[in-house]
Amino acid sequence: MKSEIKSFRDLVVWQKASALATLLYKVTENFPKTEIYGITSQMRRAAVSVSSNIAEGFKRNSKKEKVQFYSMAYGSLSELESQIEISFRLEYLTITNYDQILSAINEVSRLLDGIIRSTNRNYQSRFDVLVAVSIFYILYSIFPISPANAGEIGLAVTRNRFDIEMLSGDTYKGDLAVYNKSADAALPVHVELALWNIKEDSEDIEFVQAESLLNATRWFEVQPKDFILDQGGDRQIKFEITAPKDASPGAYLVMMRFQAVLPEHYFLKEGPRFLPEIGVLFFINVRTLAIDSAAENNRLNIVSFEPEGTHRLTFIDRYVVSPANAGVFDEAVKKLVAKIENKSIYYFKASGFVVIKNLFGQTVSLIKIPEKFLLPNRTRSIPITVITPPTEQSKSNILYSIFYILQQQTYLGPYTATLTLNVPSSNGGVEPISESINFWIIPWKFWSAVIIIALLIAFIILKLRRRLRPALSALIGR
Repeated sequence: MKSEIKSFRDLVVWQKASALATLLYKVTENFPKTEIYGITSQMRRAAVSVSSNIAEGFKRNSKKEKVQFYSMAYGSLSELESQIEISFRLEYLTITNYDQILSAINEVSRLLDGIIRSTNRNYQSRFDVLVAVSIFYILYSIFPISPANAGEIGLAVTRNRFDIEMLSGDTYKGDLAVYNKSADAALPVHVELALWNIKEDSEDIEFVQAESLLNATRWFEVQPKDFILDQGGDRQIKFEITAPKDASPGAYLVMMRFQAVLPEHYFLKEGPRFLPEIGVLFFINVRTLAIDSAAENNRLNIVSFEPEGTHRLTFIDRYVVSPANAGVFDEAVKKLVAKIENKSIYYFKASGFVVIKNLFGQTVSLIKIPEKFLLPNRTRSIPITVITPPTEQSKSNILYSIFYILQQQTYLGPYTATLTLNVPSSNGGVEPISESINFWIIPWKFWSAVIIIALLIAFIILKLRRRLRPALSALIGR
């Protein structure tokens, strides 16, 4: 059957690794947004690295190169397994997702073992000697490391975010620790500072440039900037941020990037290269007493608040447009999206909740909104899940699927959803801003089917009543 394998897509191990990466992307969508450049990004890169290295290895001609890339895929898989354990301990993963992912990892690991043994069956044991290269040969007399370990090297930090308020001319002092997650290799690290921002109406980060007067990276004093992390070791990083006295008031966004510095001889001559890196975000508000803080706070605005992803009955909208300014839907609203605009020069943190009430004023749903950062001159979309969709595993449970369907169809009539966000006030406390929408839910498809089936059953019973009555009388008479 080997002749039928014409592409890496035909490899079962690649198919399983690709499915694992897809599963990871879906599961990590529910991770805290504060981890989007932390463990979320690391897990996604490790998962994609597995299938990428399998594909790259399949395309190689020599057995030595094939085994190298398959081993790199194995290393990435080990890194991912470690990150899964950490995520579970941080309660980012449910027990269901945890078991599902570990099961997929074990299956890919078993298949990788098989393909490596099969490829390496006739290969000489000198392979291990050829690929074992010292990453710190100059620093240490003997410290061999295989290129296959690239996927097993990674960094971690004690804090992934700093939220700083300061006046012009002030100095902020802080520290954090960076860890080497590899128990087998020491790691040289370089610290670099970069300006960043979020793309408009997006969660995607981008690095930006600024003129020297607005370049907040020049305000940092970091010690040390270059160091070596021992195997499984850590290093404390101290830093000072001094805002110039003539610094313009506003928000400044800086990322402290910890980058592994790997010598050229560490990498294979061909193929993908993965450099471990992790970033710490700094949100810095530089204020001045000359700015009216209350006026700045009032520049937060709820641009829109509406349902998303639910089929709308547009042909009925025109008849109930006044009481249902958000529309009429044929099933329960599963998701609401709020767009918040910040016209201020400062960033703000906001949290809150959404309350959904029925016609009688009873609360049918209360959804808490965790703390969100609202960057200056940006509009941020905040998705709010009203009904949590079933997991892939629970979809196979017939009873749960029936319950989920019935849950969506129990909503009927007019509803009011009120969004309340708590934002900082001028006196140091918080003040709410809110927005309300009205919508109707008319699940006509489901209940029409139920009514038709009920009428059909009633019709059959009526037709058979004449036959059933004598039979029952005779049965009772006996």
